[in-house]
Amino acid sequence: LDLQTVVVVALANLWFGIVCIAIFEVVRRRLPKIYSPKEALCPGTTPRGLALHSGAPGAPLGWVLPLLRLDDDEVLRCGGYDVLVYLRFMSLSLKIFGSFAPYAFAVLLPINASCGYKDDYPNTFDRLTLSAVPSNDPRMWAHCLGCFLLTALTMHWLAREARWYTKLRHRFLTQRDARHRTILVTQTPKDLRGGARLATYFNKLYPGQ
Repeated sequence: LDLQTVVVVALANLWFGIVCIAIFEVVRRRLPKIYSPKEALCPGTTPRGLALHSGAPGAPLGWVLPLLRLDDDEVLRCGGYDVLVYLRFMSLSLKIFGSFAPYAFAVLLPINASCGYKDDYPNTFDRLTLSAVPSNDPRMWAHCLGCFLLTALTMHWLAREARWYTKLRHRFLTQRDARHRTILVTQTPKDLRGGARLATYFNKLYPGQ
């Protein structure tokens, strides 16, 4: 694998992606019930700015900016807790990568490139990896520092996300919804089968609760 192969594959995938997006933009306007079923069946459940109406489909790719501007409350209202937590996890991954990428591209890659020579590493990717740095080379400290930096950044973003998740969990538990506090009782004796008799039995076990 060399750099030229990567560039060719990247360009091929770029053109393929452009074609797929163009097909999506055309077809979604003709079949709104398939590409926007929630808005068609339950109006008002789609985030504002993303609703697809056959009479006003909007500009091509006009849904990208409204999608990126969605806040947590809007995602929670339209998608629920599962969607919100999943999107927050993807955002967490981008934050960790984005915060460490400047150090990796500005420090580590140039160091690796300075160690790898064409005679020893004819492959471009091999010259940019840690394997190009000789053993006991002082420049290895940059990679050691990078490990500590990446660990610190990861712990920082995880701590922030954990605090957000705690608040979301408290918000979930304070909702007065029967589905959040429903239990399944199996193998109930025949003499206790019935709403009133079962309630009386549990009131004896947990009086006043």
